[in-house]
Amino acid sequence: MKLLWYWPYPHPGVSPVVAAVVRSHDDVLVQALAPQLDEPPDDGGLPYAVRHELPEPTDGGSFGRLVRRLRQRQRRVRRFDPDVVHLEQIEYRADWLLARRLRTIGRAPGRGPRRLSATVRSVRPHVRPIPRVVESMLLRRLYRSFDILVVGHEMLRQQLIDELHVRADVVHVISPVIARAPATHRAHAAVNDDIVFLGPFRESSGVSVLLEAIGRLPVYGRRRFVFAGGGDAHLEARVRGLAASRPDVHAELNRVPPEQVDALLRRARIVLLPYRSDAVPADRLLDAYRHDVPVVATALGTTGEMVRVDRTGWIVPPDDPAALARAIDQARRDDLAVARFSGAIEAALDRYDARAIGAELRRVLSAPRLV
Repeated sequence: MKLLWYWPYPHPGVSPVVAAVVRSHDDVLVQALAPQLDEPPDDGGLPYAVRHELPEPTDGGSFGRLVRRLRQRQRRVRRFDPDVVHLEQIEYRADWLLARRLRTIGRAPGRGPRRLSATVRSVRPHVRPIPRVVESMLLRRLYRSFDILVVGHEMLRQQLIDELHVRADVVHVISPVIARAPATHRAHAAVNDDIVFLGPFRESSGVSVLLEAIGRLPVYGRRRFVFAGGGDAHLEARVRGLAASRPDVHAELNRVPPEQVDALLRRARIVLLPYRSDAVPADRLLDAYRHDVPVVATALGTTGEMVRVDRTGWIVPPDDPAALARAIDQARRDDLAVARFSGAIEAALDRYDARAIGAELRRVLSAPRLV
């Protein structure tokens, strides 16, 4: 299998999911973010090749940077000429128009169109700059471009089929890989103090609801709230204001690289996921799972469903600051409940093992192209 894996994220070392897909006779190239100056890549001994060449993504930010990233992707497809292109992230602002072109650009004469695959973490982008009816039209066009759509939960599969009329045989439910953090990096949640919210700071992420919930709570001993990340300027300003007025609120409003996420979660007691939209991906839940940290989450989307099924935290209604405050208060007081939920994460992680999931993803990617 000759596969180009578009990976617009940092790639500091081996990816468990890519390594589990690759076989010795494959030709696999991962196209990843260009490293920061203080983040030299370590690609020695990988079972696949990596090109660190993509400009850093921006969530709703620079369109020029997006264009440069997509041009780099197109150039790499033309030069490498893979048989399969897999997008680890769909670029929603442009791929409704551009994705289908990846089938044929630079294709050698006499060879058929490439197979096109993508991972779908949320059916709709959680930032919606256009009316929903227009968005639905563009998303239907986008998803029709793909032979394979990989989702992490049955809920996403049904949403694609029911709302956007995607063919059922195109959508494959494959659990996300959760690579457990090393034992020395995992949290001992029940004895930790930090109550962590990891950005982005968006209304859809529930930041304003969380700020109102915190305002209902007294300062509680040594526990502290930690906000990390960035996003909408007015929400960043509100977080700064709360941190200035309360000694138990700490703000780190900047880019959060993977190593900083790990450091924050090693000290975490719980992770807060107060989402207001089911379009917010479950990425931060997976980060919490890697470190055995329980969560307080709203009953929305795949995040809420995973927490409910796995029994790994408290679930509250969306847009309910009083219920969110009560759950946070219980989480910061109840060591036994935190320890119980942390143990449930340990048990759940067996279902997210890279080897089994990689084998299933390989089967899907290498299957004959649907006609």
